[in-house]
Amino acid sequence: MARASTKKSQNDSANSDNFKKRLIRNLIWSFLFIIVLILIFIVIPIVSRNYFVQSLKISESIFVSAPERINLVKKSEVGVCYPVKINGYTFSIPDKFTPVKIGYNAAEFRIHSRVESRHIYIYAEEKTKKVNFKSSGISRWFLPSEMRKLLPLVLNSDWHPIRLMFKYQIYATEGINSKIFQTKWNENHVGFIFPSSGNEGYLGRIFRMDGDGTVDILISDTVRPVTLTDWVDIAMKLETPKKGEPKSTNKSKEKSEYNLDELIEQILKTGNPSIQRKTLSIGLEEYFRTKQPEWLIPVAIVMQKRGFYPDVLDMIQQFRKNFKADSKYLSKWNDLVDKSVSECLDIEIDPVSDLKDLNIYCKNKTNLDIDLVTLDIEISSNFGNKQNFTTTLFTQTTLRSKEEKRIKVKCPHDFNLADATTLAHRVTELNFVE
Repeated sequence: MARASTKKSQNDSANSDNFKKRLIRNLIWSFLFIIVLILIFIVIPIVSRNYFVQSLKISESIFVSAPERINLVKKSEVGVCYPVKINGYTFSIPDKFTPVKIGYNAAEFRIHSRVESRHIYIYAEEKTKKVNFKSSGISRWFLPSEMRKLLPLVLNSDWHPIRLMFKYQIYATEGINSKIFQTKWNENHVGFIFPSSGNEGYLGRIFRMDGDGTVDILISDTVRPVTLTDWVDIAMKLETPKKGEPKSTNKSKEKSEYNLDELIEQILKTGNPSIQRKTLSIGLEEYFRTKQPEWLIPVAIVMQKRGFYPDVLDMIQQFRKNFKADSKYLSKWNDLVDKSVSECLDIEIDPVSDLKDLNIYCKNKTNLDIDLVTLDIEISSNFGNKQNFTTTLFTQTTLRSKEEKRIKVKCPHDFNLADATTLAHRVTELNFVE
């Protein structure tokens, strides 16, 4: 009997020890679980927020706050505008703005040929922008890839570390250091309005809610910063596809209702502002619809008439490769180069007495500085021979606005100017100081 009692006592003691061990083990796991939860939901978010705020050098209240919801109210009229349609979205561009850069689904406009002047950038895409997550990254587990779904999650985040990381990237990429706004654009579109880098203006990113469609409108000015009211007055004129309409009314394969040759001929003959506006509208709409560079010829002519010669030369260089080799408009496109150059530069070439040097006189007719001119010089002799060589001017100096300079250029050693009857030249490259 005593032996049974001892055995029972030993079992009770063992059970008590096991219970204590399990209790201690459970307490340890519970403690570890609590520590992990504290790390995930308190420590990591706090550390992340502090790091992002210090890295961006902005106040925490700006970074963690959600976009301020506002209603857009137009305060004033912006004057006469011309419509530019891209992928079904119609932008109204004030007449004082001239196109200076054309992209695949985007365009930039400026008031003056100077880079520092106020500019408008517009972009419209039929599809919604997406983020390409790394296949090995964990971000794709927490965030949608579509920007129209991702932006609200990220911009409204104030605690989630992954979302805060993407919010930080947006702030850093866009150079944001002040408040972001959110608005219901219309019954079918929602928009976020970001201050641009340096608070020079505002960028509106607008999404279609019931399907694909993305629009960007940026208005900025490095000299006289654009206010939110300035931005709203122009941006509010955007016409979006109505609910239930196709994403894009543009059909690239359909024959144009406009005659390009007549459009070019008409704009060459007149400087009438209303015809210029109509030409810009038609040329840009047809280019964005068809992606055929021929439609940019009348646009370039208007740019020339308005004095945007550096931008014309850049655009000619950009789109020359897009013309088909047998296009009848390629020669017209190349002629625009000579026209723009003649409006920018006066060049005269005279041989000097030793018959091996050329005096080249250059006068800058623009309000911009020139830092490079490449000339192709052709020398014809009275025997019918022709010789060509290329020379580059102003690589070590600058031709200032309205300035005239004389430069002595030495001909190649095998050239002889003694029998020369004509000296012809063509500018093949012209760069302006930005």
